Amino acid sequence: MISTTVFSENYKGQIHLGAGDVGNTEVPLQLEVRDCNFTGNYPLIDALFKVSTNAKLFIYHTLFENNYSMSRGGIILADYQ
Repeated sequence: MISTTVFSENYKGQIHLGAGDVGNTEVPLQLEVRDCNFTGNYPLIDALFKVSTNAKLFIYHTLFENNYSMSRGGIILADYQ
């Protein structure tokens, strides 16, 4: 869980959720983001959060403002195989 955290003015930063065991779908990799602030971030490639096979992302009460990507996504990119 990531809680009550400010992410501001990060360049080329990304949180990538990639499970080590993609075959065991009964136990996915999970991340909860709650009460955070993402402002002025520039992941450039893909998105701030990249969610891959056998992973789940839950976001609650979180602000996203002025975050830009020059590629796919922006905030969340679900890139399943």
